[in-house]
Amino acid sequence: MRARYYEPWTGRFVTEDPALDGWNWFVYAGNEPVSKVDATGRLASVVTVVGYLLHFVSWASIGNSLVGTVPGFILIGGLGRDLANAGDSVDVEHAWSRFVEGWSWSPLTAIDPSGDLNMAANLVSYVVGLAGGSLGQVSNLLTAALAGCQLSILCIGYTMRIEWYLAKTDEA
Repeated sequence: MRARYYEPWTGRFVTEDPALDGWNWFVYAGNEPVSKVDATGRLASVVTVVGYLLHFVSWASIGNSLVGTVPGFILIGGLGRDLANAGDSVDVEHAWSRFVEGWSWSPLTAIDPSGDLNMAANLVSYVVGLAGGSLGQVSNLLTAALAGCQLSILCIGYTMRIEWYLAKTDEA
């Protein structure tokens, strides 16, 4: 609210809205000060329980991705060990199956094995990120970085699996 001067005895702003939006440049938050805020004087946004809930889901989605990413690095080590001890392609595919199962796990998959809840949380995170200003941009940046880490872990595991097959082909 420091972007503009407010005259409490008239209940109006004495300076124009910096956004110069609409016909009346002296209104605050689209004339809805109970349900909206306009901290910068540029864009009124809805303040509701739903808004706070969406932000919570957005950050919970990031936490879910982080909790799912960290064990992935441990899984790479386990896959390497299993591939080193593999005697045939059946052992390799069992190791790969364990790796992918561990890679795809997250706290939300424990609640909803179909993954629908996880996808919904990621979608909410993305939408809140688009609408949430700088905090939303940080949310989207973290989500993208964690998704990149998760995909890198999967690619490293897949490369290790393919290299095992190539090494067996070279031996023959």
